[in-house]
Amino acid sequence: MHFGIAAAQAGQLDAAESSLQRALDLAPGHVEARYNLALILERQGRLADAAEVLTALVAAAPDHVAARIRLGTLHRKNGRLPESLDMIEGALQLAPGHADGHFARAMTLVALERKDEAEAAYRQAIRLQPNLQMAINNLGILLEGRGQPREAMAVYEAAVARDPTQSAPRLNLARLLADSRETRRAIDHYRFLLARDPDNLAVLDSLVFHLRELADWSEIDTLMDRLVKGIEARAAAGEEVAVPPFSALSLPLTSQVQQAVARSHVRKLAGNIAPLAPRPLSASGPLRIGYLSADFREHPVAHLVAGLMSAHDRHQVSVTAYALGPADDSQWRQRVIAGCDRFVALKSGQPHASAQRIRDDGIDILVDLTGYTRFGEPEILAHRPAPVQVNWLGFPGTFGAPWVDFVLADPVVVPPQDDVWFDETVIRLPGCYLIHDRNQPLAEWTPTRAELGLPEHGFVFSCFNNAYKITPEVFADWMAILAAAPDSVLWLLKGPDESLTHFRMYAQEHGIDPDRLIFASHEPKPRHLARYRQADLILDTPIYNAHITASDGIWGGVPVLTRPGDTFAGRVAASLARSVGLDDMIVSSRADYVARAVALAKDPDAYGEVRRRISQARFNSPLFDVQTFARHLEAAFRDMRAARGG
Repeated sequence: MHFGIAAAQAGQLDAAESSLQRALDLAPGHVEARYNLALILERQGRLADAAEVLTALVAAAPDHVAARIRLGTLHRKNGRLPESLDMIEGALQLAPGHADGHFARAMTLVALERKDEAEAAYRQAIRLQPNLQMAINNLGILLEGRGQPREAMAVYEAAVARDPTQSAPRLNLARLLADSRETRRAIDHYRFLLARDPDNLAVLDSLVFHLRELADWSEIDTLMDRLVKGIEARAAAGEEVAVPPFSALSLPLTSQVQQAVARSHVRKLAGNIAPLAPRPLSASGPLRIGYLSADFREHPVAHLVAGLMSAHDRHQVSVTAYALGPADDSQWRQRVIAGCDRFVALKSGQPHASAQRIRDDGIDILVDLTGYTRFGEPEILAHRPAPVQVNWLGFPGTFGAPWVDFVLADPVVVPPQDDVWFDETVIRLPGCYLIHDRNQPLAEWTPTRAELGLPEHGFVFSCFNNAYKITPEVFADWMAILAAAPDSVLWLLKGPDESLTHFRMYAQEHGIDPDRLIFASHEPKPRHLARYRQADLILDTPIYNAHITASDGIWGGVPVLTRPGDTFAGRVAASLARSVGLDDMIVSSRADYVARAVALAKDPDAYGEVRRRISQARFNSPLFDVQTFARHLEAAFRDMRAARGG
């Protein structure tokens, strides 16, 4: 048995299982060998087998507290919540002071939506074992989910005060501070963590991201170089790259390295998830399509797809929308609900139960619209609830997962030579892979330039991308443009006050009057679209382009100038420009980017010709034709069925 435990500690799970099985052949009643075998089976993702071993163990040794708690945990993971609670509470009757037991009970109570009792159970676990990190973190997350961020902060802050060396509560505190727009305080915590663990790429990545969010570039080149080299080295060595895949999209990394980041994330995310029993794909008749998203709400993804749901041909497909994450009563959610055949609100944080629901609904093709973005649950796809699973729209990169079969793209964002950097089979849609709903409401109100803080005359360059997409390099190009076009201004999206201060300071360092930088407040979507009428040219960012920001601008009649990057996320604006006939707005160098922008600002006739083309494209381009896009998408779904032999 000791060899089996040692093998398990070394990660040699198959050897550990064999050793423990031999020990049980010699001594079938050996309780600890049976318990450790169950732990190995669980780590292998064989939850049903592990539960079977523990059930027999508890029957033979009913006072084995750890076995009861573990079996209760497995029941929870398998969706057997009443049995889970009974088993764990039985263990606590035997050992009322067992901190892990109270923690396990809290987890099951959360799954049962009994959150007040869950909070009390977490707090009891922490009282019994003050440094029980999982209980501290889960209590904080529970409070966050109940809309109590300050209470969650208090939990994390108390844990940090009790033991400043513990990283998990400090990480959660930093994250919550950043979410609460206390970015500078979050940065201080990330610096503390990085000083203690200089090789922690996840912490370094968070620090770099939030410094970019504040446009604090005082040491960004050094930190960025350190981060990129660290990611590249670990990717090349096949080691874990503890950087979120979404974060990697805005870093100067190749598609190959982004794939390595995603694959590393998948190994950690789904290593112990077993797929559900396979279900065959429908061989004929309308395909049952499921759209999975955490963004069926006031969110750019819903803005894009709201009209698609009703545009689908019901002779070809039936449509079920599966909603995760926060809900709202926005018009976007209501349009999705009205446009699909079924709308199912899944319970967040229960990937097994969600996957089982999708499988039971008989979905043929499951399209994930969220990916590795906020509130997404890729673990659902890891359970393989549908015969065909697709990555589209929300995450512009590869999932890096064997359980995602296809990615929807186009010839610009993923040229054929890049197929190798996608674990999915690439299906290219005609035109742009993005869809833009032309029925988005546009406010009748047209603000004057004065109302927007813009000068009455002169050329207005704009970029409404978030600050983290803006690099010192592209900002320097913008300042060169303003210097060569003296009657122009740059219209940016308003971010944290500190970022505005930094942008103005950098402008002055480039010899540009800071007053030529105008900052736009956040507005509801109809008013946001309407104010685009006062912009003249969108200046794109190369590493992570404007996506819906660019399509919104084009719909508002404003051309976009882009210098494509080397990855999916850096080529989206070029795809959008090409789809509306603006190939001449796609440039290949920094010099051409500056020259083209200046030329348009100085030549009203040339600019007017571009503007006329884009005005016509608003009504002629497939980008804004939801019906045509739906037909193309349905053809892609049929191709997927054919590829899978359906």
